[in-house]
Amino acid sequence: TKGHTVLLYREHFLFTGDHLAFSNDLGHLYAFRGACWYDFETQIKSMEVLLNYDFQVVLPGHGAPAWFSSKEECKASLKQCIAWMKKEL
Repeated sequence: TKGHTVLLYREHFLFTGDHLAFSNDLGHLYAFRGACWYDFETQIKSMEVLLNYDFQVVLPGHGAPAWFSSKEECKASLKQCIAWMKKEL
């Protein structure tokens, strides 16, 4: 939804609500296309902003959580998510 926020706790845990989760099918972080009630292009820009932050654990309100072995691995998964989102436009 418009104005959605996430919480980054101690540069390690990212609480994402309905914004971002892990997809076992895709093998990387995933944005809920069907639950984006505002604008998917805006959500992509929001995901790109997350690349400026370091975190290793993604804790969604819905969907699968993700624990990565490193912050770099998490960032790579987020980049895969963004590339996937752009293909979904």
